[in-house]
Order: sequence, then structure tokens, then C-alpha cells
Amino acid sequence: LKMADRPRGRGRGRGPLRGRGGQSRDTNRQNEHRDVPWKLLLGFRRLQELKDKEPYEVTLTLSKRKHAFKEALSEATHENNIVALFLRCIAKASECETLRESMIEIFVILENSLFFKSSLPAYIFSAMTEASHDRQMNYKQPFRDILTIVRDFRLKMPQSIVSVMGLNAILDTTFNSLRNNSSEVVDDEMWESYLEYKEAQEESLKRMATKKTKTRQEVDNEEDPPDDFRELTIFPGKVDVEINAEPFIRRNKKTGGYENTDHYLDVQFRLLREDFIGPLRDGIKEYIEAVHATGKAKRLQELRIYTDVQIISPVCNNSGLCRRISFHCKGMDRVRWESSKRLIYGSL
Repeated sequence: LKMADRPRGRGRGRGPLRGRGGQSRDTNRQNEHRDVPWKLLLGFRRLQELKDKEPYEVTLTLSKRKHAFKEALSEATHENNIVALFLRCIAKASECETLRESMIEIFVILENSLFFKSSLPAYIFSAMTEASHDRQMNYKQPFRDILTIVRDFRLKMPQSIVSVMGLNAILDTTFNSLRNNSSEVVDDEMWESYLEYKEAQEESLKRMATKKTKTRQEVDNEEDPPDDFRELTIFPGKVDVEINAEPFIRRNKKTGGYENTDHYLDVQFRLLREDFIGPLRDGIKEYIEAVHATGKAKRLQELRIYTDVQIISPVCNNSGLCRRISFHCKGMDRVRWESSKRLIYGSL
């Protein structure tokens, strides 16, 4: 290294991203943004530029400027054009498949903001009172974005489903009013998307109520296991994913001790196995119920369904013997398969 390139000061030897006090450069940048007014970082012109970028870039920008983002959403009132731009950027960010933690952070800020509780409801209501046809049509894309946001909010943060109930009521009133008045804002495609979201939301609330009232087997199950956990398969079998399957699991001990090593390993292995198989079972149940009810599969909470899957040929590479497959991907034009986590190892 040249002398000028050598690390200096107290941060020496702590890696290229460390400086005084061990803080990362990203943290320092975020701290630099703390005192900058949000309109300089996420004002009209900045949002106009941001909305046309890729989902990954939008998510990264909102995450890096989260202090400005939080400050902006903390205001109770916004101009309609600013509301529409924030909706476009948040909806765009929710399409990101890779920065899941950052997206959750964005949703948490949104959920707890005055924007979500005040500005957005007022904006939705204002569509009904807009007399000009041209100005009313300006709500079309923002309404699509709202549906994208509340749908992904339910999928990514199911524990916060109750917080969108007020917004759902306002959406229902507004969409029904616009449809009854033959408005072109809520067209057939948007109406169908809204009905699918509404049905999925109601099902999620039913499942939540069922979980609260139903006593789960593991709460009081201190019986001896029916089989040796070492004989259980890693991959689920047919009996594991049947709709009415009731796997034997015991609660994790928070107080007291385990009887022996086998007791500890049995409890932990069965709980871990159910953590993986449970969502698969729930997704299969949801898929079957949707097909029986409507004849088609809607967007599921626990699973992604790929249709017309065909195994084309075997492929030998550094990972071993693999298979080249093809499948129907209509409606997934925006997915960046190279960076998406949809088909990573272990996701199928």
C-alpha cells in the first residue's frame, strides 16, 4: 500500500467500512441525513426521479434515507401530488424481492405514520368529491398502488393486519361509490383485484380468530412422543401435508429443565420441522379451498404457484446433477430472476 492509502487513526485494522468509534459508513451517512429537511431528500423532484427507478434502488434509497422518510410521513397533511408520488415509490419498493428486511422497515414506518392514518384516508375520500373527470382519472394509478401496498402489507406483515382495517373500510366505501357512479377510475381489472384482496383479508382475519380460540396441541402436550424423532424424514411426506394433519409437537420450555438430552432434541427438532412444513400445509389448504371456491388459484399467502411446469433435460454442473425446467410466467415480467429469491436453493 502507498502511505496515503493506509488506514489512519483509531479505526485502523477494523476493515474498510469502519471508522472512528467502529461505525459503518452507511450509518455515518444516515446520521448526516438526520438534520437535513426531508423535502431536500424526498421532495417532489426527488420522488419524481425515484419512482422511475428499479424496485431494488427505490427500496435502498428509502431505507438509507429512512429518517427523512419517517419525517415526511409524520406530517398529517400532504398535497395530492406528493401523496401519489409516495404511493408510487412505496408500491415500487414492495416489488423488491431481495431487500426483505429493508422493505419490512419501510412498512413499519408507514404503519405507524400520520400519513397512513390521516393523509392517505383523506386522499382516498377526496376521489369521491372530485367533480372534474380528468382530475378524477389522476387517482387511477395511485389506487392501483394502494392495492399493491395493502396486499403486500398483509403478506409481509400478517401480524399487523388489524392496523389496515380502518383503511380497508375507507377503500370499500370509495370503490363502491365510484363503481356505482360509473366512474372509470375503478375499472373491471382494479375491481377484481380489490375483491380478491378483500376476500384474502377476510380469510386472514378468520384464521387469526381461529388461532386465538383454538387450543394448540403443543400447549399442554407433555405426553411421550409416539415415535423416535430420529426416524422422521427431513422432507415432508404425504401424511405431513394433508389438510387435517395434526403433528405431535411439544412446547419449548421457557422455565424448568428438560428430562434428558433426547427430550431436548425431540422437542427442538419437531418444532423446527413444523416451522418449515406448517406453512407448506397451510398454503396447500389455501390453494385447494381457492380452486374449489372459484375454479382458479388466487395469490396465496404461504405459497407461490408456478403452472405448466415441465422438466426439459438434465444438466451437469458444479452443483451436481440438476434439471432444466420451464414454466408459465405470465404476469411476472418485472421479476429479476437473476437476483430474485423465488427460485433459490431450498425454496421449492
